[in-house]
Amino acid sequence: VDGTLFAGQDATRRPPAVRILSLSENADKADGLSPLYIQYPGNRVFLKPGDTISAEDFDKVRWDAMNSEGGSFRFMPVDAQGADVPGWTAQTVTVCEYPDYPDYPEAPPTHVVPQDAILALPATVFAGNRPASSPAFIQISAIDATIQDGTGSPPMLKGEDGRLTPLKVGDIVPAAQFGQIRWDAGHNGGGSFEFIALDADQDPLPHLPAQVVQVHESPVAPTYAANSTVPVAHDGVASMKAQILGGTASENRPAQVRIDRISPESDTDASQPALYIDRDGTKEPLQAGSIVDRADFALVRWDAGDNDGGQFSFTALDGDGVPIVDASRQPVSQTVTVHESPEGPVYDNDTPLLVAHDQTLPIDARVLAGSDAARKPAFVQIVAIDPANPDQGASGPLGLVSAASPTGEPVRAGQTISADDFANLRWDSAHNEGGTFRFIPLDGQQQPIVGFGEQTVTVRESPLPPVYDSARLTLDVEQNLTHALARSLFDGSDPSRAPSFVAITKVSVNDAEADHPSGLMLRYPDGSLHPLPSMPMVLSQAAINNLVWDARHNTGGKFTFVALDSAYMPLLSADDQVIRRTITINEPALAPDYPASREALNTAHDAVVTLNPSLFTGDTENKAPAKIRITALQVDEHRTPETPALQIDADGKGGTVPTALNTGDTID
Repeated sequence: VDGTLFAGQDATRRPPAVRILSLSENADKADGLSPLYIQYPGNRVFLKPGDTISAEDFDKVRWDAMNSEGGSFRFMPVDAQGADVPGWTAQTVTVCEYPDYPDYPEAPPTHVVPQDAILALPATVFAGNRPASSPAFIQISAIDATIQDGTGSPPMLKGEDGRLTPLKVGDIVPAAQFGQIRWDAGHNGGGSFEFIALDADQDPLPHLPAQVVQVHESPVAPTYAANSTVPVAHDGVASMKAQILGGTASENRPAQVRIDRISPESDTDASQPALYIDRDGTKEPLQAGSIVDRADFALVRWDAGDNDGGQFSFTALDGDGVPIVDASRQPVSQTVTVHESPEGPVYDNDTPLLVAHDQTLPIDARVLAGSDAARKPAFVQIVAIDPANPDQGASGPLGLVSAASPTGEPVRAGQTISADDFANLRWDSAHNEGGTFRFIPLDGQQQPIVGFGEQTVTVRESPLPPVYDSARLTLDVEQNLTHALARSLFDGSDPSRAPSFVAITKVSVNDAEADHPSGLMLRYPDGSLHPLPSMPMVLSQAAINNLVWDARHNTGGKFTFVALDSAYMPLLSADDQVIRRTITINEPALAPDYPASREALNTAHDAVVTLNPSLFTGDTENKAPAKIRITALQVDEHRTPETPALQIDADGKGGTVPTALNTGDTID
């Protein structure tokens, strides 16, 4: 109790003592003790009516409101002996107990309002955290709105009778309307206001400072993709595009973001950061709580070298480090999934696929799977199908066969094909001249495998094949001469279906002289003959005219060629086989040098005459035939038919028992 209540305002006229005349309290104390007492060091002396308080104890008097709600006491100033002094009057002191103080936080939170929105302030801002200790009223003592647009629109409003009315400094708001107070950020950038708590008599609660409330206007919230997935190559490093952390609208990108969580999957080395900022090759690790500035959004990386991808979450912050809120006042947060691709397939689809004219080509499964079975993709997605010169109204050329559809169901752009069906893809060239189709490899989650763009497969339809005579595979040439090879050997019988090129793939020569190993030659413009310079040798139509077989230094041989189209691709037969022909060069022996006419052979009567071998070999030794065949036999006046007229020794070597020779017999 203030000592001046007993001493008075003039210290020179302080009474020596006061006597308690009466004492009352508004609620009984549970312990029955007086609420009024003198507090001595380590001791309390409770006061009752009739007790005297000496002047030296005036500042030791206390009122205990722990078990009461205030009350009053009456005292009379007295002299040192406790006697009344004429002219001194009794004084009454009323003790008014204030209600329980509201429970306001020591560090009030900042209230964030969405851009240009109206924020309904929670009633607890004014009532405190304990409803029982809420003040009866509050009074607005200050309002400070920042970045006002000059319209003079009031930043604070109060809901009343279904409408919002301005709230200004000095206004008193009852507890029943605490939940109706608003901050309108439509014409300002937030700000602050102050209020003081009042009791039921609208008096300020003593010793309770004014409460300061900060209102922070959030910038326009960034817009993030609903499903944010970042692909990363197997054991590779993924760069975060600026929109991953900044959102899709560049003008609304946050000033910074706070990393809330990093969760690598199957991490084998926790010492290596999965998420980091790449500063010119130096890794700046990121962890939960790290702040990333807008300028660094595009420098954020995920290293999948020691993990299988994973996730990280972040919250968008404004320039003051305050979480940006959306229209529902929820902090704008985003979770990013990092999807690691498996090892990619090994493709080599540079060589076109060949399909016979108007036929169906089974696509080799390796075209889609790649050459390494261990790295085969789980799926592929057909991106585009482009037939060349398709017939109008014809169905698509690409089909997928199955047990249910042995002829094939059409495949369309965008369709996904599983690895089980790679071998079931077909290209039908009946209504086109081949074409292309493009695909991308997908992993088991049907996500594109990183590092692999569209794969283009070219299907080339073979033109109508040449019409070759299957019996014309042997060519007889004269010995020791050169022979120009007929164009029809290569073009076939229908010039319109002649190949654009032929490739000589093999030449073999019989009995070639050592210094002339080749038989198939090219005649140069000067008339000289030259062996083919390499194998295989591709020849144009013009070059075919200069093909020659030189039989001067061999006894024939063979050569093989493949018919090619205008793109140097092998022509295919109707049964999808490469058209390959082998021509045999046969060099018949030289004709025997027989005389133009022969004189009759004269023999002795009934004698046996040995015929001179030159009769059969001819007059030139190197032209002797290997064999002769008896083609006719005429015997004049054959008197003993049992004895042959034309005969040969039994063993052909002078044996004694002759053997008859007849028409058709062959003699070496």
